[in-house]
Amino acid sequence: MARLIVTTAAEAEFDEARAYYRRESPIVADDFVTEVEQALVLIAENPEHWPPDEDDDRYRLFVLKDHSYVIIIAS
Repeated sequence: MARLIVTTAAEAEFDEARAYYRRESPIVADDFVTEVEQALVLIAENPEHWPPDEDDDRYRLFVLKDHSYVIIIAS
C-alpha cells in the first residue's frame, strides 16, 4: 500500500468542499467525507490504476462518483 501525502492546499480545498456540502445538507456532507475517505484507501492500494491527466501525465485523476470533486494524484 502506498503512503499518501495530502498537501495543505488539498486539505483546504477539501475543507471548503465539505463546508459547501454541509450548507446544503449535513447528510450530504457526511456522504462526501465517506466517499473521499474510501477514495484515498483505493488510491493507496493502487495509485497507478487511475487515468492520467490529459494535460499532464505526471498526475492521475480520481473522479468521485457521487460528488463534483476530483482527487489529483501525483505520479
